[in-house]
Amino acid sequence: MSPDPGSELEVFLHDEAVGRLTRLPRAKLRFVYHPAWVEAQGRPLSLSLPVRPEPYEPDECGPFFEGLLPEDDFLRAVARVFHVSAGNPFSVLAEIGGECAGAVGVAGVGSEAPGTTSRSAERFWTERSDRRSTRSERRKLRPASPSRPTSRTGRSSSASTR
Repeated sequence: MSPDPGSELEVFLHDEAVGRLTRLPRAKLRFVYHPAWVEAQGRPLSLSLPVRPEPYEPDECGPFFEGLLPEDDFLRAVARVFHVSAGNPFSVLAEIGGECAGAVGVAGVGSEAPGTTSRSAERFWTERSDRRSTRSERRKLRPASPSRPTSRTGRSSSASTR
């Protein structure tokens, strides 16, 4: 049975595709090295995931890939921003896998290695920062509320009495 579209991610070591991460039911993960990587006796992602042709089941690979994610409150905040479950490591990796610390990166199947093209996460944070700046600038330019009389300094009278 082949996986559903969108249920696989390409896993990179530096800028080389080394294997595929598959989403299983109940937010579980399965990882398998590409046959060419196994044949070339490429470097393992981790000592806990030596290169082999057989897939790694959830209890074997899950801790490694979950370890690429932020922890606790920051994980929940990132998941909230991208509208995914913090309890689903595959979904979070699909969104921020190109931003993992270290040599391992994750991207959509058929994508270039993370860091070689502009990524959606980078665009999101840049646009969010731009929106925040614009909002802040608008507040500075906003005239005082008409319901509050202003003092000679231009501040509302309630602010000038403090």
